[in-house]
Amino acid sequence: MGSGLSTHAILASPELKQVDTIEIEAAVVEAANLFRPKSEKAYSDERSYIHVDDAKTFFTTHGHKYDVIVSEPPNPWVSGVSSLFTREFYQRIKNYMNSDAVFVQWLQLYEIDIKLVATVFNALSLEFSDYVVYSSNNGSDMIIIARKDDLITPAVIPTDPNSEITRTLSDHGINSYNDLQLRLVSRKQLLGPAFTTISDLVNSDYFPHLDNGAARSRFAMSRADELYNMLMYKVPVMRSLQSDMRIDSDKYTYTNAYKPAANMYSANLFYKSLVHGETEDANMDGRRNLRNTFLTVL
Repeated sequence: MGSGLSTHAILASPELKQVDTIEIEAAVVEAANLFRPKSEKAYSDERSYIHVDDAKTFFTTHGHKYDVIVSEPPNPWVSGVSSLFTREFYQRIKNYMNSDAVFVQWLQLYEIDIKLVATVFNALSLEFSDYVVYSSNNGSDMIIIARKDDLITPAVIPTDPNSEITRTLSDHGINSYNDLQLRLVSRKQLLGPAFTTISDLVNSDYFPHLDNGAARSRFAMSRADELYNMLMYKVPVMRSLQSDMRIDSDKYTYTNAYKPAANMYSANLFYKSLVHGETEDANMDGRRNLRNTFLTVL
């Protein structure tokens, strides 16, 4: 449940028939009321069902299969949480997914190191046929989207300007397919071999590498910045290696909340100014960033 914002945002889709939110602590469900109206749909939408239960018990007793399962556990250094990033967990969760379903999981990159992250992705690679990884902010959080039996299909951005999903995405600086692609880190085809090179260990219930190392990484204030840094390279290495990650248009949304988007926006302004003499732009932050780009180049 957390703050309830994820459930609220998911229910913006009119295509969903039902959303089950499983929260182990009743006090969290009560506390999330304080985030209204940002969490409003979690409580008032007739498609929303909140269950105070342990997720493993809920799945076992209900036996439902889903088209989408979203896992948003706390940080792995919290006692017991690392078991939600093991190979056995991924094996079990597949039993409750329809054949064309997607599994979504949040993974933070702060208070953890890249070798521990690799043990999670090694477990994920063994159980899911494909996955893609998106960056949701400036290097702190990643969103994994996985399928158990097929490849991940390209994302589709809603085109109706009046839809709630469109407005929600726009609030976060995503107004086009290009904006979404700027947040795509890579997929299993490239990341899988890279992670096995970093570490050949697999996080599991029997070999809990994440559980053993998470508290130590937190104490050391480690950061697994390597994934986010892939988006910040001066040369687009990952996009060059994978054709479906390329961006073919010059339209981007400027946002201070996501540095790769701000950089791409400014680079595009720089190109237009240099090649076509176009210097007008409605975005003040974008113009300021362009000026800084000119100064850096000079």
